[in-house]
Amino acid sequence: MLNLKQGLEKNTSILKLNLSNNYIGYYDDYSYISASDNSSIILNNMIYLKEALNLNKSIQHLDLSNNYIGYHKDHNMIYLEEALKKNKSILQLNLSKNYIGCHKENMIYLKEALKVNISIQYLDISINQLYENKEENINNLKQII
Repeated sequence: MLNLKQGLEKNTSILKLNLSNNYIGYYDDYSYISASDNSSIILNNMIYLKEALNLNKSIQHLDLSNNYIGYHKDHNMIYLEEALKKNKSILQLNLSKNYIGCHKENMIYLKEALKVNISIQYLDISINQLYENKEENINNLKQII
């Protein structure tokens, strides 16, 4: 993900980026780097993606489907929220099959991002276990729409 981040920061020609099915949000996909004091620094792949999207202004279609972004109750959705608040070039966003409904906070992060980012015209959040926190997720969806 670090190489992708570095490439996207400088690239101005990519309009569509498909990162589906890459386990970006899955815990086993964290990167561990040894620091000078022999401790480990954990670098979440979503941090790299957030930083890349903060700087890239050309991507209009982003497919992050089936990446476990909402599966664990951690910071993945916060990083996505931060990225979407800054990036105004994305017009189509596919977040299907990311377990967003598993934790009620996830829909809140998405709602907050979409309050700020009004450039997104198409959002796919299908197959996201929205039934798990049904009432709260429906209320958050109403506020997004």
